[in-house]
Amino acid sequence: HGWCLIAMRLLHPMRHRNASLANVSTSFWTTRIRESVIQSKPKKLAICIHGHMKEAVPKVWRVVIVGGGTSGYLTASIMSMHLNRLGVQVSVVESPDVETIGVGEATIPSIHRLLDNLKLTEIDFMRRCSATYKLGIQFKDWHQQDHEYWHPFGHCGSLINQKEAFPYWLAHAKRGKNVRPFQSYSLHWNAALTGRAPISLESDSPIALTKSYAYHLDANAFAEVLKAIAVANGTAVFSGTVVDIVTST
Repeated sequence: HGWCLIAMRLLHPMRHRNASLANVSTSFWTTRIRESVIQSKPKKLAICIHGHMKEAVPKVWRVVIVGGGTSGYLTASIMSMHLNRLGVQVSVVESPDVETIGVGEATIPSIHRLLDNLKLTEIDFMRRCSATYKLGIQFKDWHQQDHEYWHPFGHCGSLINQKEAFPYWLAHAKRGKNVRPFQSYSLHWNAALTGRAPISLESDSPIALTKSYAYHLDANAFAEVLKAIAVANGTAVFSGTVVDIVTST
């Protein structure tokens, strides 16, 4: 749904005398702006640690993210949370001339870790992003016409001898035995077909306890939520279009 570019401006620090400084190798970082590709290699600093010469990357003191939307502000919200307290300024340059692709965003269960890191409650997140629950992914007519395959989230079937059920199901299928579709062993698949939510109003469900569900949401609304978090964390937002990058030699 879009991409963002991260550019880092570097200081040239004085010789470091701290013997605990980590050995960090540098590499080329590539920046793509429209049709031009600019390559720049940050200057290295030779230091002596326990009698061995090491190379250290100059200190990063500013990070510029080119592009907004969900990708840009997701990057900004996470980076500013961890870098601002180290004295690193995170900025976003968002072009008023580039339209945001307004689509319904589909997520996977790992989004729960993101919400936890951003300190967003599920209720607040769902209300602000017009989110609905997602229990799996249906692939219809991908393999052939009138054929469908489901990828339900979470475990599918019970454990057999402390192992996942899939190898046993596959072995039966390879032997030509008549087996049910694998997704039919999934609680998520059955819940999706019957229009059931993973969250119960009366008690905890196995799906809710394992957080093995995700969301469909409004991408533009999610971008605004992420932008508000990034700004609250100290991210500076600039309106403009990047046409060139000047790098130091």
